[in-house]
Amino acid sequence: MSVFLDLFLTGLAAARPPVTGLGEGLFYYATDTGVFSRIVAGAWVTYFTTGGGGSSPWALFGSWTHSSNVPTVSFTGLTGKTEILLIGRAITKTAGDGFQGLVSIDNGATYLTTSGDYVSLNTSGTETNLSSLPIISNTSTAARSFVLSIAPINTTQPKRAKMTNDALDYLIPTANDIDAVQVKLSGAGNMSAGSIYCYAR
Repeated sequence: MSVFLDLFLTGLAAARPPVTGLGEGLFYYATDTGVFSRIVAGAWVTYFTTGGGGSSPWALFGSWTHSSNVPTVSFTGLTGKTEILLIGRAITKTAGDGFQGLVSIDNGATYLTTSGDYVSLNTSGTETNLSSLPIISNTSTAARSFVLSIAPINTTQPKRAKMTNDALDYLIPTANDIDAVQVKLSGAGNMSAGSIYCYAR
């Protein structure tokens, strides 16, 4: 087992430690089964299954760690990938803005920002058009962490997005491949501490 961050462990599925003494929200990636687990309410919960077996393994595609304040963090060059997993850790903000996710189909030259480029689905199946993915709506400037997964990103059909502790599902209906992703703040503030990790496969 290896420690990647203070809240992210990797290793074999059988080596996943018991939750006793571990912090709420800790992630564990089982390298042999391709399963991401997370401690929720004192128990391991499967958060995201990567497929494991003969499918391609997850790899760290890129990362950002605060060195100066920025309003956006982008990861480009995702052509040929099938899935994206973003993990944001302990990010503080200079203003009370929420975190939003955007995707690009032209390698980050522009990002999709029109209402209907993203769609939320409520529990009754009703669609609501959005102009971004609402990763975290909380406007506190205190440190916040998040997870955003998007898959598949290389299909002409709608793509699915899922975010931290959000009961809703989201669709990205573009018929084009997604080749870049961006995390931004909803207002005029900047990210003033923390890290974002982009995994892809």
